[in-house]
Amino acid sequence: MQNKPNNNLYVIFRGGLGNQLFILATAFVIAQKYSLKMVIEPNLGFLRDVYQRKYELDEILDGAFKKTSIIEKLKIGLYFKFPKIANKLFGNSNIISDENIMYISSYDNYTNIYFGLGQDEGFIQNYKQEIRDILLSKASNNINYEDSVVKIAIHGRIARNTDNNGDVISTASPNELEISYYEKAIKQIVKKYPKAVFYIFSDNVGLFLEYLQIDNKYKRFLKTGNNNQNKAYQDFIEMLSCDHFIIANSTFSWWAAYLGERESSLVICPHVTFWDSSKIIPQHWIQI
Repeated sequence: MQNKPNNNLYVIFRGGLGNQLFILATAFVIAQKYSLKMVIEPNLGFLRDVYQRKYELDEILDGAFKKTSIIEKLKIGLYFKFPKIANKLFGNSNIISDENIMYISSYDNYTNIYFGLGQDEGFIQNYKQEIRDILLSKASNNINYEDSVVKIAIHGRIARNTDNNGDVISTASPNELEISYYEKAIKQIVKKYPKAVFYIFSDNVGLFLEYLQIDNKYKRFLKTGNNNQNKAYQDFIEMLSCDHFIIANSTFSWWAAYLGERESSLVICPHVTFWDSSKIIPQHWIQI
């Protein structure tokens, strides 16, 4: 005898902090559109993560959504590994991906599981304020805005490989972005804000600064973030306090700019061809 499916939307998280935020935002929109209740699955998506990443949204969400029980974890795993058996035991499922998200005709009487990465700004844009309220409800108390100085966040991602032990190995080039990208972006900002203070964020600040080689005329305005592999959340909060953003082709800095930008903010980003998704960049951002 089948169990009657409920109105939950089970959300499988994976990737780094930026990807997890896209997953959350996309699932939130699905849940809002179809009157579903989000249930977070924080473990299954990381079982084979080569970077040994883990679920990072506890500090941000602060218990806003229920998490899966052990029984629900087993149920979700069964739908992926033995779908025919799961369908007989629990009823039919909707495994929602980024490819089929627009084509599912009904969410009623199904076990609904979202297993995607999102990265479609157009899909979430009408819910931006609601998403921002959820993600910043706790963090807003820790964001320090400064009226006396113009703060520019510059983000570069260095570490992309791991050794046989799963330890991160730093590489010289941040995501194939040429140094000319950062040079052009900095010049564009400095032209408008000549006394701006630059805050540098990276998974390896030392290597990124060595790669960046900011001219001496900018160095007196330079401050570095505290970023490393274990302090993503702290740097994310620090980036939110900045006025303008020069981001990498990284979902981490994408979200910092997306949530942190204000009406007067400039956001400079790599051209869409440097991203995994052609739908990720808001129209008003400046592409270089």
